[in-house]
Amino acid sequence: MKRYLRLSEIKWPFLLFGTLVCLAALLVSPRMLAGDPQLPSNANNGLPPPYNPYPFGILPSDLNSEIERVRREAAFIEQEAIAEWQALPPLMLTGQPPTFQGVGRGRLALGI
Repeated sequence: MKRYLRLSEIKWPFLLFGTLVCLAALLVSPRMLAGDPQLPSNANNGLPPPYNPYPFGILPSDLNSEIERVRREAAFIEQEAIAEWQALPPLMLTGQPPTFQGVGRGRLALGI
């Protein structure tokens, strides 16, 4: 008569093999991540310099202050547009069929 293996008898070899593979991976991975200690590192901690597609001299030397100036200018333009939008009179529906009367030009100029 043929004897069948129970599930618990089959599982333990696979669990043992899986455990050994994970243990080997944990022992090897720190050495692979650390790299070769004799290799010199760059001043940027091994990182390449940031990509700059512009030729030398086109970008201003004080780039951060220039970015802040442009942000302030964009915020001013936005605030100006919001003030114009809020100054518009309310929409007035008149006639049959109802249509907006007397407020179209200001809204078209603002793109609303």
